[in-house]
Amino acid sequence: MPLAHLMVLLKGCRVTTFTSLEPSSVAVDPGSSETTTVRLRNDSDTVEEYRLSVVGDPAAWTRIAPDTLRLYPGDEGSASVVFSPPRAPETTAGSLPFGILVQPQQSPELSNVGEGVVTVSPFAEMRAELVPVTVRGRLSTRSRVAVDNLGNAPLPVGISGQDDEDVLAFRPSPETMEVAQGRTRLARVRIRPGGVKFLGQPERYPFTLTLTPARDRLPGQTGVLPPAQLRGTFIRLPLFPKWLLVTLGLLAAGAAAFAALWFVPRPALVSNAVAQQLPPAAPVNALPPAPQAPPPIPSPPPAAPSPSPSPSQPAPQEAPSQNSTQDQAGTDTNTADNAIVTIRSTQNGQVLALPDGRTDDATPVILADDDKVQGQQQNRFWARIPFSDGTEALAPSDTLGSVLDQFDGQAPVRLRTIPGGEEAVRAGQAGLLQRWRLQPVSQDIVTIVNAQTGGCLTNMGKDVQVQVRPCDAAFAAIQRWQLVQPVTR
Repeated sequence: MPLAHLMVLLKGCRVTTFTSLEPSSVAVDPGSSETTTVRLRNDSDTVEEYRLSVVGDPAAWTRIAPDTLRLYPGDEGSASVVFSPPRAPETTAGSLPFGILVQPQQSPELSNVGEGVVTVSPFAEMRAELVPVTVRGRLSTRSRVAVDNLGNAPLPVGISGQDDEDVLAFRPSPETMEVAQGRTRLARVRIRPGGVKFLGQPERYPFTLTLTPARDRLPGQTGVLPPAQLRGTFIRLPLFPKWLLVTLGLLAAGAAAFAALWFVPRPALVSNAVAQQLPPAAPVNALPPAPQAPPPIPSPPPAAPSPSPSPSQPAPQEAPSQNSTQDQAGTDTNTADNAIVTIRSTQNGQVLALPDGRTDDATPVILADDDKVQGQQQNRFWARIPFSDGTEALAPSDTLGSVLDQFDGQAPVRLRTIPGGEEAVRAGQAGLLQRWRLQPVSQDIVTIVNAQTGGCLTNMGKDVQVQVRPCDAAFAAIQRWQLVQPVTR
């Protein structure tokens, strides 16, 4: 019952018990303990037993020892009230009112409340992660910073960057953000090198992103929260890749050779043997020769009778028809009971894929455009293999013995090869880290939740390894997926 409501109910009661708190105001740091004393005096004319309890928000982490006092008329007694707030985001910082409810067992209608205030100090603690650690670009690129607030008060954080050679420029968005207690926020950082590199080899530039808590906006906090530094590497690519220069050189050489063959004049040459075989030119006034009768056409010889095949020689076999060849070549190799889908992010339309179509163990699962990359088709078709508990395994459609797995409960997602292959997967030998719940959001939109960790599959950006992050409404845009049936051609 809230303390204010309890005081209204007790107002007007005839009090026969004197109650006091010494002191009535207590300050305590999360993770430590502080004590106050409640004192009672029995002003009634009967022996009374009093039960003591804490009301208000601090009741969850407050205890009374002893919680029962037996007093004769005119006697006094005391009990210790110990406040032990945990060092966790759930412990809200600030001044919290509380009450010590004194309930006489012989006369419960004469209950009394001693009021006080406990002040919980704020503390700051954060965890930060750079995703991805290595980025590539020609003119600019972008990275992400995830900040987890593990303190018990809102945490304002400023973001800045620098590199060892003072070549890169950093533009965080936002430059300063406030992270609520127990929550996570993402910030984007655009990285741009100075000048333009037209040719040559890629260059590596190590850089550091510094996350600085705003101390002036955390009054009364316990301890000093140092800045967090995240190390990364920017790989600067030339504007014109080497393969493009080679291709342009070959095209230029081919164009020059074609022009030389096309525009250089070629003399008409006739050999002596051909000149001797040419007939002499007829005079201008000569008459055309008289037509000659065509030579007689000889009659064809009678066809020889075809020899009948001997019993020892087998009859010639007919060539297989084109239809039968097409029937054999068009056999569908997909398993009939597999639901084959493309898993597409609703945030940017990119699909769940594997680098260069690899399906070996521990292959990272990335997000890529729905097209061919470097001449190789990235695997973007996934088979949904259901289990009796309502979960599913997600496997590449051409390798059903490897499944989507949250390796060791960590955030990045990879492929895990199951011993025994496809038969072992269908027999239910996939672990909880390899099982997923596809929770519908709309007709064909789902969230993909890991069966063991309860985290949601999260889009971390193009060509970046997807991760399992805490399911949060603030990240709904990058945690929703569309299941698309493949087009049959």
